[in-house]
Amino acid sequence: MLLFSYGTLQIEGVQLSSFGRLLVGESDALPFHRTDMVEITDPEVLRVRGERFHPVVVPSDTGQPYG
Repeated sequence: MLLFSYGTLQIEGVQLSSFGRLLVGESDALPFHRTDMVEITDPEVLRVRGERFHPVVVPSDTGQPYG
């Protein structure tokens, strides 16, 4: 199964708590999307992540591949 990971799923602790193992991957791209930040309010996610904000991927409003 393929998984596109751009944020918290790249953190070893999150991988271990979510999948029970470390994941192996390679670089990729998601054209016509950009990163933004979202505030985390779930206490369990905050405990594992250790940070209140993390990146999310959203469609680019510029119409450019990496806007």
